Amino acid sequence: MKKTKADPQEIVLARVMAAHGVRGLIKCQVYAEDETLIRHARHPKITLKNRHKNDVWLAEAEGVSSKEQADALKGHLV
Repeated sequence: MKKTKADPQEIVLARVMAAHGVRGLIKCQVYAEDETLIRHARHPKITLKNRHKNDVWLAEAEGVSSKEQADALKGHLV
């Protein structure tokens, strides 16, 4: 299920913007000042790889290995 609205009891740390490449990387707009907080996110479990532009990071999502799978996460809140 795609999560595009935040639960009032949750803090949104990032939003998945788009797929990047064909191996399942995703672009995430990170809202948190401390990027290390992302490692505690549950769904999807993501690992930031490197800063792409300003507050946009390239990341890996657990279990995602193709562009199609990454595309399915677009708009998802972390």
